[in-house]
Amino acid sequence: MEAEVRNKHNSKKELKSKMIEKFAEIRNKVGFLVTQAVRYRVRSRINKEKIKWRSTHDKKLEKLREANPQNKSVRSTTFVKKIIHNFSSYVLSDQEEEALARGLDDYIPDKFDKRRIEVEFELFYENILPHTKELTEGDKTILKSKFLNVFRHYSSIKQPYKYKDVVRKLGENKDICFLKQDKGRGIVIMDRLKYLEKCEEFLNGDRFDRIEGDPTARFEIQVQELLLSMKGKFDATTYRKLYPTGSRPGLFYGTAKVHKLPQDSNNVDDLPVRPIVSSIGTATYETSKYLASLLSPLAKSKYTVQSTKEFITRIREKSVSVEFELVSFDVTSLFTNVPLDYTIEVILDKVYRQKRIKTKLKREEMRALLNICTKEMHFCLNNKIYKQDDGVCMGNPLGPVIANIFMVELENILVPTMSAVLPEWIRYVDDTFTFVKKGELENVLNILNSFHEDIKFTHEIERNQCISFLDVKVIRQSNGTFKTSVYRKETSSNIYIHWESFAPRTWKIGTLHGLLQRAFTVCSNVEEVEKEIYFLKNIFSKVNGYPVKVIENTIANVRKKNKPEQETTEEKTSDKNNGDENKEVVHCPHMSLPYGGDKGNTIVKKFKRSLQKLLPETVKPEISVKGRKVSSYFPLKDKVDDKHTSGFIYEFKCNRFKKCTGSYIGETGRRKEKRIHEHGHTDKNSAILKHSNKTKHAKAKDKNFTILTKNYSHWRRRKICEAMYIRDKKPLLNKQVDSYKLSLFI
Repeated sequence: MEAEVRNKHNSKKELKSKMIEKFAEIRNKVGFLVTQAVRYRVRSRINKEKIKWRSTHDKKLEKLREANPQNKSVRSTTFVKKIIHNFSSYVLSDQEEEALARGLDDYIPDKFDKRRIEVEFELFYENILPHTKELTEGDKTILKSKFLNVFRHYSSIKQPYKYKDVVRKLGENKDICFLKQDKGRGIVIMDRLKYLEKCEEFLNGDRFDRIEGDPTARFEIQVQELLLSMKGKFDATTYRKLYPTGSRPGLFYGTAKVHKLPQDSNNVDDLPVRPIVSSIGTATYETSKYLASLLSPLAKSKYTVQSTKEFITRIREKSVSVEFELVSFDVTSLFTNVPLDYTIEVILDKVYRQKRIKTKLKREEMRALLNICTKEMHFCLNNKIYKQDDGVCMGNPLGPVIANIFMVELENILVPTMSAVLPEWIRYVDDTFTFVKKGELENVLNILNSFHEDIKFTHEIERNQCISFLDVKVIRQSNGTFKTSVYRKETSSNIYIHWESFAPRTWKIGTLHGLLQRAFTVCSNVEEVEKEIYFLKNIFSKVNGYPVKVIENTIANVRKKNKPEQETTEEKTSDKNNGDENKEVVHCPHMSLPYGGDKGNTIVKKFKRSLQKLLPETVKPEISVKGRKVSSYFPLKDKVDDKHTSGFIYEFKCNRFKKCTGSYIGETGRRKEKRIHEHGHTDKNSAILKHSNKTKHAKAKDKNFTILTKNYSHWRRRKICEAMYIRDKKPLLNKQVDSYKLSLFI
């Protein structure tokens, strides 16, 4: 076998050498451009043949496995599956397929925003300064010098992206759109018109209304006034966080439910889309988060589980007799169909009659907040504004809580009445794992579906003593107990963070570590654990490109972690007590940077070591990194209207008859439209308005303003960034105003 492989490699080298010679001859005869065209044709043909060859060999290999019963108990190696589902009229080139081969969540290099990095270093330095009082002047000078040097080296890192032009050009094609695969890492490509048709068909249902005009500014004022009327019910910090400024409408988008596509169907009309509304930045986003946290205890019951681990713990204590069958019930579109008015009344009853939640809010105040966070919130799709009248949107922080509270009410009322035929009911959001007495399934289903006219259950019965719940495959054994193993959907691509992905090594190893740990958590015996480890080893080495040594080391670490503990309880208690004595408060100033590859890792490690030497032991600086994904080139949500832009730094130029040199740089967390109006009419402290009044020049208008940079939601970062632009541009009108004082980049 080894000799045959060597012969094939030698033949390949000879053919490659002959191809180079032939292409050289062609180039001499017909020129460079024709040669490139021929080379492209040849390469395309080779790639097509590769696909055929791989398919043929995979089929042969599968037949061999089926013929050898010894291999049936071991997971077979899974090679790269097709993760690009192209339902569009556009045909991807080989290079475009290659660029998308790791999915939309693949991390890629990105050009650094030097100003944003400068802001991060300034903020980091300012947060560390209060802890340097005990340092000598010499050490303080060294500290500042370290910061400046590290900034200079880190911000100058350049990391080229091989497919930048390819994905940029794809992203500029407005005839197609790229959707993430729901419950997977695949890519779904659709004609944009077909995608919009699917989304608008959903929004034309009876639970949504189309709104004429844009109510964003008016809605923000409505939320502000409602919160102002309840100001005394919140502490100052909470009130400031809830009070909205610079809000925008919600943004509707969809993910493709490939796992719901009928088998063997390639018809885009059969492909369901999961509706999601991004609520980040809306006027009620922070209030929704507050209510979700406040009401979360109501979303739990003795029937609910919060995680796979909790489900495993509960199921291992159970057994089922032959009189019962395993059934999984699922609610059809729970979020969209949850009866809102009914659920709000349930919440109010539990909070104010049953006293389950402590709050200063009165009953009608709670009702008003729940209504404004659900029924009044609007969103946009294709430059059209919609509002949901009933149900809740996925993407709203309140959505899971409201859906769970409704389900808790349903199961608390119905499940006890069916205990004889439904002795077990375990639920996670809209999915359930149950035991149903044989012959009683239809009766149970009818009772569940009779609870509310808007809620309909579907079901799945065990097959071959197996059923899935969450990411667990549950197998009924002959004695009534359960064996468990890891479950994957058939549409799973087995694509994770690729080893060559532009992301930190810790993220990659952490992904593998987490999946290995899941094997030990989910699998009920050693045999299943070993099958899962074998499967992951092959997937990460052959599909995701991980070095075998890294995989083996990670497996060894997880095995060690899951060995039976050797220490006694007394030793643990002693160690814990010793660790808690005389514990000092530790300060952890934090900085977030764009990922800079291996070079960036080296710079950050050296920087952290030097900081630890200079700073007191009670100060532990933290530096995290963030990456850019391929998906950033393919935005699916509507672009936010310019007038709703907030969290930005801007420049004003009077330019009266091109003679006035009056200019001003400012920052704001409010909406652009509102801030410009203030500068032109209502803000008496505005240097721009004072300039207009003094010179009798025209009032400030939108055309006088330029956004220098945006996406600065944090007020202090905006202040720092504004000060840096003032330092560089020295605008005339800013001399009349005190700006933020920089400490590092003076």
